[in-house]
Amino acid sequence: MHVRGVHAESSIPVLRQLVRDNPLGMLITGVSSDEHAFLQASHIPFLLDVDDESGETELGRLRGHLARQNPQSKAVVDALKRPDKPASGSNVLEQEVPVIFTANVQHYVTPRFYVETKPTTAKVVPTWNYAAVQVYGRATVYFDGPETSAFLSKQIDDLSHHTETSIMNYTGVGDRPGPWKVEQAPERYIELMKRNV
Repeated sequence: MHVRGVHAESSIPVLRQLVRDNPLGMLITGVSSDEHAFLQASHIPFLLDVDDESGETELGRLRGHLARQNPQSKAVVDALKRPDKPASGSNVLEQEVPVIFTANVQHYVTPRFYVETKPTTAKVVPTWNYAAVQVYGRATVYFDGPETSAFLSKQIDDLSHHTETSIMNYTGVGDRPGPWKVEQAPERYIELMKRNV
């Protein structure tokens, strides 16, 4: 992403907060698969884990999940299972993946808004103002094995808690209802849903 210096945000805590406030990110992958498209993108909600919240430099780790039936999931698993893959058996993608988060507020800016420069020079053009964060890193993929169930249980519990309390403001305080919790759904149903992720 091209960002002019005057518009770039360099504060890591501010960038982390934009991700937390706007958790629906676009995961983009470019992986070789014999049956699926090389480039794929999916909008999925993410959680951001940071070990030291007071730190000014820690970037953190993103957690998200995809449906098994998503073609992007299938392509990623295919890439990890390829026998010609250098680190065969590893659950870490070789290529870095970007995830893009965009804030809800964005708008077209007309040249008519430039009241100081337009009348004197006419050197103005329209633009679009928005706030976005692009995150790059190596993806660890859990798709089979005992660690997959543990990861997924933590993921759906944490994601439900975050979205219920931070996005919906269901805190149980005052007249606000309490947050929905995964254990409120039938256990057998949740296990069935987890097998599809």
